[in-house]
Amino acid sequence: MSRRIMILTSYITGAGHKSITEALVEELVKFPDVQVEIVEGFDLGGKANRKVGEMYGTVTRNAKPLWGLIWDMQSLAPDTLNQVMAQRIERRFLERLHAFQPDLLLSVHAMFVGSIINILEKEKLEIPFVTLLADLVSIADLWIDKRCTWTLCPSEESYKLLAEQWQVPESRLWRCNFPIRQRFYDPDREHPDREYKSGDSLRVLIMSGGEGSGNLRRTAELILLSFPKSQVTVIAGRNQKIQQFLTSELKPRFGDRIEIIGFVDNVQDYMHAADIAVVRGSPNTLLEGVMCNTPLLVVGALPGQEAANPAYVLKNDLGAVCDGNRNIVQVIEQLLAYSGAQLSAIRKAQRAFRKPQAARDIAEFLVHL
Repeated sequence: MSRRIMILTSYITGAGHKSITEALVEELVKFPDVQVEIVEGFDLGGKANRKVGEMYGTVTRNAKPLWGLIWDMQSLAPDTLNQVMAQRIERRFLERLHAFQPDLLLSVHAMFVGSIINILEKEKLEIPFVTLLADLVSIADLWIDKRCTWTLCPSEESYKLLAEQWQVPESRLWRCNFPIRQRFYDPDREHPDREYKSGDSLRVLIMSGGEGSGNLRRTAELILLSFPKSQVTVIAGRNQKIQQFLTSELKPRFGDRIEIIGFVDNVQDYMHAADIAVVRGSPNTLLEGVMCNTPLLVVGALPGQEAANPAYVLKNDLGAVCDGNRNIVQVIEQLLAYSGAQLSAIRKAQRAFRKPQAARDIAEFLVHL
């Protein structure tokens, strides 16, 4: 079946939208006669618009309260924000649209839902429009538009929110699962359940997210000092200053027990090698860890969009949660207690929860829509 699908996304606002896009594209290209066009939404508005998108990393890394305020403000005037964005991106979007001639539009970014539909309506273009939510529990108002042909909900919580609170017709909602790139699923590399005894080695992966945020030095220091047999790998993300700082602070003290690296495109290898992954509450990172069957320790979450994700992890027994560095040692000790019984229980729950075929199912839905 011939199909031309245009995906509206963003690769500059963190790594989440990028990973979702890649998960879908690697499945869509397996279908014969399917062509995919990826559009960086913020580039449609020119250099000034791109600068706005690039601010995401700086704000979420250095000014989390400000990000919380931005999150709250978007709920006050989503229609106005959509109108402004539509005006900024209209000309370049229509140029891309007419050049590619898609018969299906898919948005995986909240800024390019209502704004794009506004443009389509203005131009009287009847092209099916699908939204795939990139969050699990807390859904920004900008995601929600009853004019969408379909809205794909990657969790039961998001489905209920749209159906019950926002009263989006269920005939326009599809309950899917969160798409994760296939390389994260490799049962042959998963650790068999083992008993953890006092003095055993413990491999801990500390991830800051793609933007390198978080108090990584103290987190690594507490684990290395409290668990003498631990081996810690820190992925500092794109923030080279943090990587250099951590290297100068920790390498002289802990030597080969700590590895500090920057942004990597094979994070699944580090997840598979770890006994515990210390992560922020990003939905992509959380569910990539689940796909690798690596117990999660959630140490924080962005205000607004990620605020409910730690509770989601606990509800589904996918990992543990701690209050930053205040009780991280105690929580890890609990995970290791009774020969690591809690870690074994988490791994079992993850294997039951994960859906390796999620991206494939969404691709089939789009191709046959």
